[in-house]
Amino acid sequence: MPKMMQLQFPEINFGYPTPIDDNSHDTDLSTTMELKGMPVSHGIVRGRCRVVKSIDDASTIQVGEILVVKYTDIGWSPYFPLVSGLVTELGGLMSHGAVVAREYGLPCIVSVKMATTVFQTGDEVILNGTVGTIAKVEQPRSADSDAGSVVNNTTDGHSSEKTEDETSNG
Repeated sequence: MPKMMQLQFPEINFGYPTPIDDNSHDTDLSTTMELKGMPVSHGIVRGRCRVVKSIDDASTIQVGEILVVKYTDIGWSPYFPLVSGLVTELGGLMSHGAVVAREYGLPCIVSVKMATTVFQTGDEVILNGTVGTIAKVEQPRSADSDAGSVVNNTTDGHSSEKTEDETSNG
């Protein structure tokens, strides 16, 4: 990627635009587990996120992933049928991503500051397009067993978890 494309700038500039120094963040991004933005298309989805910083890398998007980008424009349109949700750093109620997400019925939040920095491709996240949050899901590690778990959703909205041993026995 060209050097100029890697520069980041504040949303509002006074006078000459000065790039943001990547080392000058006041917060430790590794501890930030939830970001808030503007909800523009309702729905809740859980899945792996795909952080794409340039349309040139959009070919890496996999079916069912939650797309996290700086912004979208018409060039991103072929990828909307593949994703299960959308998060953008820029945008508003009538931005391209918001409008197309509503057309496809995808949960979507916009104006999520630093989303492409905080989240990484492969992170398990929950996108809540109703309240406007995206949260990283911590994967619990069990010292006793490496068995995975299966979540069964019930009709009353609750879920129950069973280990792989329990699901194979009935």
